[in-house]
Amino acid sequence: MRGIYDVFICHRGPDTKRNIVSVLRGMLNSKGITCFVEYKLEEGAEIYSSIEDAIRGSKVHIILLSPDFAGSIWCLDEVVEILKAQGSSTSSTTTSTVIPVFCDVQTSTVRNQPKDSAYDLSKLRRSSSEEREIWSKALKDVSDIEGFDYDTKRTDTWEKVQEIVARVDDIL
Repeated sequence: MRGIYDVFICHRGPDTKRNIVSVLRGMLNSKGITCFVEYKLEEGAEIYSSIEDAIRGSKVHIILLSPDFAGSIWCLDEVVEILKAQGSSTSSTTTSTVIPVFCDVQTSTVRNQPKDSAYDLSKLRRSSSEEREIWSKALKDVSDIEGFDYDTKRTDTWEKVQEIVARVDDIL
C-alpha cells in the first residue's frame, strides 16, 4: 500500500488547532511534506473510516497531547489506532514513527493518569471499563516514547515546531 500521507497529526481541536497545529501543518507543507489534519470533518462512521485509512497510510504520527486531549473519545481512539498501525503489515511502511508532543501537560500526568486530573479516564462518560483500560494502556505507551515537551508559556510556537519538523524531516 502506498502511503496516503507523510504525517498524521492527532490533536484535540479546541486546545491546539488554531495555534501549534496550524503552524506545524504550514511548515510541513512548505517543505513538501503531506499531512492529514482533521479540519472540517463531521462525526460519523464514514469519517472515522477515512481517519483510520489516513492513520494506516501515514509514515509519521504526531500526537499532540494537550490538557483536554483525554476528554475526547475520538482522540483516544486515534491513539489506539496509531499504535496498532505502528509496525503492522497494513501500514505504508514496515514501521511507522510516533512522535508525542506534550503541550502544557506533563509526561507523568499522561503516564500515571492521576485521579481527578484531566487524564483520569474514569471520568469519561459513554465508555466501558474495557475501553478505558485500552485507552489507558495506549496513553502509557505513548508517554514512554521520546517526544517533545511544549510549555506554551515558556516556548515560542515557531521554535518548538521547527524542532518537530526537523525530526520529521530526519525520519522521512
